Amino acid sequence: MKKKVLGLFTDSFYPTYDGVATVVYNYALSLSKMDFEVVVVSVDFPGIRDNYNFIVQRIPSISIPFRKPYRVGLPEILPKIVKNIE
Repeated sequence: MKKKVLGLFTDSFYPTYDGVATVVYNYALSLSKMDFEVVVVSVDFPGIRDNYNFIVQRIPSISIPFRKPYRVGLPEILPKIVKNIE
């Protein structure tokens, strides 16, 4: 039987450590053990390499002034343009 794909979409995921990131991580980990193909979609962070038992898809983002380490995702803007904004 083919695995069901489940997407978790969040703007708060590791390396940001907060309650939302922890809950999303725990959901993804638990669901991947229950025979789901889990995909977490979140904002990118410079220099971060994901190594999880589930897929993490990063979208372009920029940092939020005065709210570090949080970032805002820009899924419709090309990565090249994002680099010019930062």
